[in-house]
Amino acid sequence: MRRRTFAGRLERRLPAHASFCEKAARRQDFQKEKEMKFIHTGDIHLGMSPDCDHPWSRERAQAIRETFEEIIRHARERDVDFLFIAGDLFHRQPLARDLKEVNYLFSTIPSVRVVIIAGNHDRVRPNSALMSFTWCPNVTFLMSEEMDSVVFEDCNAQIYGFSYHTAEITEPRLNTLDIKDNGRIQILLAHGGDSRHLPIERSRLAQSPFSYIALGHIHKPQVLLDRRAAFCGSPEPLDKTATGPPGIFFGAINPRTGSPGFPGNPDKRPPAHLPLYYPGNAGSGYCIRPECTGIPFPHH
Repeated sequence: MRRRTFAGRLERRLPAHASFCEKAARRQDFQKEKEMKFIHTGDIHLGMSPDCDHPWSRERAQAIRETFEEIIRHARERDVDFLFIAGDLFHRQPLARDLKEVNYLFSTIPSVRVVIIAGNHDRVRPNSALMSFTWCPNVTFLMSEEMDSVVFEDCNAQIYGFSYHTAEITEPRLNTLDIKDNGRIQILLAHGGDSRHLPIERSRLAQSPFSYIALGHIHKPQVLLDRRAAFCGSPEPLDKTATGPPGIFFGAINPRTGSPGFPGNPDKRPPAHLPLYYPGNAGSGYCIRPECTGIPFPHH
């Protein structure tokens, strides 16, 4: 597996015989005792028109776009270091104009490192516009169908992931990962969780060195492995079965222990699943269109 830094250089690694103390020292040298804040999202499905046989379908499609803009706003206002998008940013193969629209939004958060993988809906195809698209400097799209990674030396983090190139991945690829603790904050992005889309064995993931595993594909948010992993869920309800509060995960990694938690107190509070609100409706309810779905949603 080829590792690359954010600037495109090959990763500089400690020798295989390096001791635990040497690795810990490297982690402390690179980190400035500053927690690494992140937002984890996915399954946004830009371009989808939910309830397509109803007159409000166009409003629902617009709601998805507005939700994505809200995620960008949260990343900016919460001053996060990373925005992780765990697949299915788009509902189908994105066109060049779709990529330009989201790339513009990413350009408005230049200090946020955006890392993306493709899911089964927006999988990478040979003729995809993704193949020739140039992202703004703060965006990394891990497009390979094999496990890949990118290193961000300024925050001593290494982000792993791979993209779908087929509609299904039936083999449990994560079971065969051979990744060791290398003294960095290691985070995995993956998309799947059912029998036809990257089956996941939680017990095997629990043995991995990842500080956090950002999962996509399951549209209901779930926290796994004692807060080390989570399915982000879809931030906007896509059908009438979406009865839970949609939102995003907001968390931080303790630079000394590598443990995930809530910013400001990562050792005692888990990453939070934050409901999203539309501008002008803050405090009145989740970022949902109740009039479109017919589902009652709770209020704060």
